[in-house]
Amino acid sequence: PRLWADPRDYFSIPRAMLDLIVERAQDVPFTLDHRECSFREFNEEADGSSAISLLVPFHRVQELHMLQLSPRTFRRLEQYIQPIPQHLGKLSILLDLDDSDEGPLCSDSALFFSTCVKDLSLDGCLPPRWDAPIFGPQLTSLELRSSWVLGDPDMAPSMTSFSQLLLCTTSLRVLILENIFPRIESGIDYPSMILPVSMRTMRVFSGDYALHRECLFFL
Repeated sequence: PRLWADPRDYFSIPRAMLDLIVERAQDVPFTLDHRECSFREFNEEADGSSAISLLVPFHRVQELHMLQLSPRTFRRLEQYIQPIPQHLGKLSILLDLDDSDEGPLCSDSALFFSTCVKDLSLDGCLPPRWDAPIFGPQLTSLELRSSWVLGDPDMAPSMTSFSQLLLCTTSLRVLILENIFPRIESGIDYPSMILPVSMRTMRVFSGDYALHRECLFFL
């Protein structure tokens, strides 16, 4: 069954094969990739959007990679991910913002309320709040990236909320930040940032010289 549980780019597979793949995988958790171009072609062939919820075994997903999706496509897909997969241990969301003038998408997806995700990578997508259940003691790897430098300071976490996030992620081993940093207000003497003792790798990158001082708070 494990040979059938990693179909990768799910929507690129001929629809006639999907039922067979799901059947032969039996109860083995799935690894799924969803990509913009494949989803667009699949949706054009589907008899209504409800076909998505019938064909995709979201309840059995252990790894979910939503890659190069437009914000619109991501919003369409996320409504079908109900309930939250119990086996979901790895979640990657990469949004294509090339045609967007709004910057990163702040999503209220149910995925951010999972308490089992250990490996989380967000690019162009932000959580509904920085104390969401997904930022818990089970998390071992966290990547927050944006091709945009956050122009709206309210989209970035406050120093207090990000410090609390790090305190809650007691098993965190990898932290990667790119153009997403805690919001710093002038005139405030912030306490030192406390990193989890489990931390092994940290990379902090800013594409804007004006934000380099934010990076220094992690030193």
